Amino acid sequence: REAIISNMVIALFHCGKGQMRKKAGIIGTLIIIIIITGLLLMKKDHTNSETQMSQQNLNETGIHYVDGSWRYMEDGVWKSDVTGLVDCDGIWYYVENGIENWMTSLMYINDTWYYIHNGQVDTEYVGLVYYQSSWWYVKDGTIDWNYTGLCEYSKNLWYVQNGKLDWGYSGEANYEGKVYYIENGKVN
Repeated sequence: REAIISNMVIALFHCGKGQMRKKAGIIGTLIIIIIITGLLLMKKDHTNSETQMSQQNLNETGIHYVDGSWRYMEDGVWKSDVTGLVDCDGIWYYVENGIENWMTSLMYINDTWYYIHNGQVDTEYVGLVYYQSSWWYVKDGTIDWNYTGLCEYSKNLWYVQNGKLDWGYSGEANYEGKVYYIENGKVN
């Protein structure tokens, strides 16, 4: 994700929604970094939409780029025993053994099914997610167990019952002011 070329820094870094941004600049101007004992340390900073690297306070709790990976740190100490969701500037990231896992999947954590997309809880996605042989309706970053109705996915409309795609449903359903006929969970 980064390379140091003499005094020029080229960095790719996570900026929300799984996108990557590329910034380049002279150390101390566009991107501020700290190099300690040969390790390049950077902090995720979500203070604006461009998501820029900022100077790291080594005693700060959060996710920091250390020795080639994004690591969860508490009071400046890498927490390799942490697996689960951690808050970093209001965004929840999934870490495994203290390292951010850029996976995309549903994860059951603390009695809730979360939709993790590229390593973070995706609170903006609304739609179906495939997990362990079933399709689930996700809204606000979690499975919406209360949702029953049609859901658009891959240019088709599907029938969801209590948060799960219902392949056995055949009948009618309303969607955006229209009545549709469903056969085996799919609009015919």
